[in-house]
Amino acid sequence: MPNNVIHIKDDNADAVFFDYYCANSGGVSCGKDKMKKILQKAMREELTEKQRVCMTRYYLESKTIRVIATEMSLSPSTVCRHIQNARKKIRHIADYYI
Repeated sequence: MPNNVIHIKDDNADAVFFDYYCANSGGVSCGKDKMKKILQKAMREELTEKQRVCMTRYYLESKTIRVIATEMSLSPSTVCRHIQNARKKIRHIADYYI
């Protein structure tokens, strides 16, 4: 049996963790619902307001980092840092539940 090696990088980490979660949670449908609840709770309770706004605008509204930065009167690097820190928090929380 071949041993598959997956290199986790920033650009594929979310997909890798979600795939792992779905494979080990009793099915994709069940996994998606459970993961959705975990993510919603994490967004509400664990992120700062700026992290929540940046994540919402970036992932749900598909806005670019520069557009978000302009809207929030922040530098693009600050917006990027808010998104990165929020992803780390959410990933840490999701790891706890997996």
